[in-house]
Amino acid sequence: MVKNSYLEYETCDAEHGTFQLRRQADELLQRLIVGREQSEQRLMECGRRDAIKCVTGRSAIDEAIETTRSMIREMDAMLEEMNTQLQESSPAAVPTSHMASLVADCNR
Repeated sequence: MVKNSYLEYETCDAEHGTFQLRRQADELLQRLIVGREQSEQRLMECGRRDAIKCVTGRSAIDEAIETTRSMIREMDAMLEEMNTQLQESSPAAVPTSHMASLVADCNR
């Protein structure tokens, strides 16, 4: 993508930062899921139960996973809105193929 102004550079940097945060959130979610599986396995091996889960029906890590999923949904909505706004304000500055490649990068 050829940049014609400082604003376009700034927009690209913001996009990159946003997509990087989205990718990090997905990595966090994956680590939480693995951590939950490991924790449940250890508790089973020891014959113990998660005290918080016994009281509330959900473990602390279940809550963290749900919070992270919610955050990812919000980020996805924000990215979609940002894409729409960029396309409406300057269709030539942000080709759809560029945005599609950034989204694809997030989902790898």
